[in-house]
Amino acid sequence: MDSKQVTHNPGRFKQQNKAHKTGRHRSKGEIDKSHKGKVGIKALTKKNKLNAQNKDQRKNRLNQIRKNKRDQILNKKRSIGSLSGCPHIVSIIPLSTDVNCMDVIEQINNSDPESKKKISDAGIYTLESPRFKSKYNFIIPNPMNTNAILDTLKVTDTCLFILSAKNGMDTFGESLFEMIYSFHLPTSLFIAQGIKNLPQKIQGLTKENLQKIINSKGFDSKVLTLDSDSDGLNLLYRISQHKLTESKFNSIRSFIVAEKVEFEPYKINSEMGTLKLYGHLRGQNLSANSLIHMPSLGTYQMSDIYTLKKIMDQENWELIEQADPSKQDSLETEAHYDEMNAEQTWPTEQELNDAQIRRVKKKVPKGTSEYQAAWILDSEEEEVTDDEDYDDDDDNEDDKENESFDEDDEDESIDDDFDSEEEMETLTIGAEQNNKYDENIDMDEEKTTLEKIREARSHAQFPDEVDTPLDQPARIRFQKYRGLKSFRTSPWDKNENLPLDYARIFQFEDIKKTFKKVSKERLDGAEAGQLVCVHIKNVPSSIQILPGHPIIAYGLLKHENKMSLINLKLKRVNLNLYNLPIKSKERLVYHVGCRRFEADAIFSQHSNGDKHKFERFMPEDCTFVASLFAPITFSPASVLVFKKLDNGDMVLIATGAVLSIDPNRIILKRIVLSGHPFKVSNKNAVVRYMFFNPDDVNWFKPVELRTKYGRRGQIKEPLGTHGHMKCQFSDSMKSQDTVLMNLYKRVYPKWAYSDRSNDFNNNHIM
Repeated sequence: MDSKQVTHNPGRFKQQNKAHKTGRHRSKGEIDKSHKGKVGIKALTKKNKLNAQNKDQRKNRLNQIRKNKRDQILNKKRSIGSLSGCPHIVSIIPLSTDVNCMDVIEQINNSDPESKKKISDAGIYTLESPRFKSKYNFIIPNPMNTNAILDTLKVTDTCLFILSAKNGMDTFGESLFEMIYSFHLPTSLFIAQGIKNLPQKIQGLTKENLQKIINSKGFDSKVLTLDSDSDGLNLLYRISQHKLTESKFNSIRSFIVAEKVEFEPYKINSEMGTLKLYGHLRGQNLSANSLIHMPSLGTYQMSDIYTLKKIMDQENWELIEQADPSKQDSLETEAHYDEMNAEQTWPTEQELNDAQIRRVKKKVPKGTSEYQAAWILDSEEEEVTDDEDYDDDDDNEDDKENESFDEDDEDESIDDDFDSEEEMETLTIGAEQNNKYDENIDMDEEKTTLEKIREARSHAQFPDEVDTPLDQPARIRFQKYRGLKSFRTSPWDKNENLPLDYARIFQFEDIKKTFKKVSKERLDGAEAGQLVCVHIKNVPSSIQILPGHPIIAYGLLKHENKMSLINLKLKRVNLNLYNLPIKSKERLVYHVGCRRFEADAIFSQHSNGDKHKFERFMPEDCTFVASLFAPITFSPASVLVFKKLDNGDMVLIATGAVLSIDPNRIILKRIVLSGHPFKVSNKNAVVRYMFFNPDDVNWFKPVELRTKYGRRGQIKEPLGTHGHMKCQFSDSMKSQDTVLMNLYKRVYPKWAYSDRSNDFNNNHIM
């Protein structure tokens, strides 16, 4: 017999009782359902009280945290400058032309006779001091080479600035110090050279004056002297004990300062070979599968990484990692794209026939038929193209306006010249001197500079104003422009009508997440702090290694060799050295992180929102953004911008940092069409001189108008055939007011990237 209990199932006709009326509040059952799985705040506090630690336990926990942090800081400090770790890199920079950096090295060497001294093939002076249990690498970059100084300071732990007892800091030192301070200023010490050569009475006063110069730069460090052995020992002690300024750019990357360089050519092809760099690995770990970038040589792939192992007082180079071709990063910088893989509209038969006909403008006799003209050869044939470069027209508009603005002044000056010729006698004095003076003047450069100054002055007086052409309809001339109801809130499609250059770059869905993922990856291979030998493959034999220019190699993060659109936040400096206006898309030299290159950037306002206004000239009094095509460099990274003069000198014109890597940044160029009220009646007005035919008025009818007095209006209808139009405004109009119409179009930077890694010229700074 089955002992399973039989349960009762209620039937379909079971009585259904009414639900309880809880009133305005919820029932307990509903509250329990809504709070299912949640824990009340009271229960949480009770739980924390039960698990709370007593006073001794909390004290012990804080002591452990403090001890771990202290040990971490000490280990990091001991890893730099110790006898068994990476040497302390010290750069010696002169701030005056009458100081001698080699005297500083000799005085330091003589101050500690027990230390071991040697000079590497790369021109690095190494000193091992058993007294301070420290090791130092002294580097003296060529002070006349901007690239050598910047490359050295990127990896410097301590910078020694040498001041002159007679001149202190001259103009050369001022410009050099400003450049270093703007880019990356490591922990600095200031040394006065030549104090002992002065009379005893003025030595103290001279040192006080030098201290005032340092304090005026914002530094509170004491000016040191290097006139005796005790001064040299004091300097070594300060270098080994003071707090170092960490470079955030170097802390997330691996880098090597080459103490020894060897080149081994290939047997098959002697023009290529393997470059071997010997030095201590700093920063992060280095993998043979990643790319390596040398600011003075370029970007290459690695083949092997060796490290020095000591076994029974014997030193042997041991292979740590060999590159895997399947995992190695590629040297390709641009994305592959298919020109036909885009929206295509198949042309009609009429369009195909028109395309086959090559329209040519020729000079032929009157009465010549089209068939006869096709057989006439003319050397002055010009092809007629329908597509015009409107961007160039926009750039040249300001020149035309300047000519019109200066016509009256030129006429007055011509009249004055005629009057002066009638009244005065012309004499030739010092003709030979004037001819010699003119030989050094480039008239083409003078005219270009004058046009640029006039254009900048016109832009400052009438920003973005453009005259409507008389010989061309405005709807054709400005067909790429559109009106916006609100610059801040009106939508603009970021993927609309992108140029073909955007198919060559890489874009990330979230660049911040990508950087976090890349920076946290722990690479296999050589560990930081080891003495390594890196083999770099496929290096041309034509490389140059100059004295005073150390070889530095950076291990690039993933994706840092791919091209994208980089936005740089900049501010203009050194207006006293170079005050000429700088146009957008002008060729400039950029130092971004560990790279240097030339590019044509476009300038825009540094503002909030999704749209940013284009700047025709580099602003002089505010922060702005420069957008350009360049290899990806993850922030934080410092930026220096130089202008190369005709004589080869480099002028620092802007400083800043990397803002973002965002190809979707919308930069809008604005033009302003102006008109004048012809007849005014309360809120209505007839406006002329904005357009010159009724078709243009109807074309731009939906665009909102504004006035210089703050009115807003709309075009109601065209009047007549000369471009007059009836407009209605939000308030009463005044006859002296000016009617304006804002039009916008999106602009893009030029693909003009040029790597300057192999530039070893002595680019002297002004």
